[in-house]
Amino acid sequence: MKRALITKFSDRYIIHSVSTLPEGGGRATEPFIIIKATSTMKEVADNLLKAMEASKINIVNTTPYKTFQKNYLNSIGLKSNKELYNGSICCSVHEKEGKIVFLPTINMGTVGGFQHNLDKKVEINSNASIEEVCNTLVEVLRRCE
Repeated sequence: MKRALITKFSDRYIIHSVSTLPEGGGRATEPFIIIKATSTMKEVADNLLKAMEASKINIVNTTPYKTFQKNYLNSIGLKSNKELYNGSICCSVHEKEGKIVFLPTINMGTVGGFQHNLDKKVEINSNASIEEVCNTLVEVLRRCE
């Protein structure tokens, strides 16, 4: 399954792959893409699709979570989880069984993280045009809390 995450701040988007662990769940993986919030939605969507393509399945994870989290924050230019959750919105995207599924989240801050809001998910066909991906991404980001 191809997976990526897009987090929007007031001044930028952070996009990265999410690779699947053998025991389930996932970890943020390269590429870590940071682009300006003034970028075109086509540029954002293109980078999101590139990040999805780079995701991997069954990655070996030997890094303790605290170390991973510190490295992750450094990779996206942040110093703390507080910075990550401060005023940001996030959307998880994955491709499965011929569909691209966009899952908006609710930002619960440093205590709860980004929680999927399954009631507001949107699915499109995997072969959708870049324009449809752009339009869906705009709509799903509006659904984030």
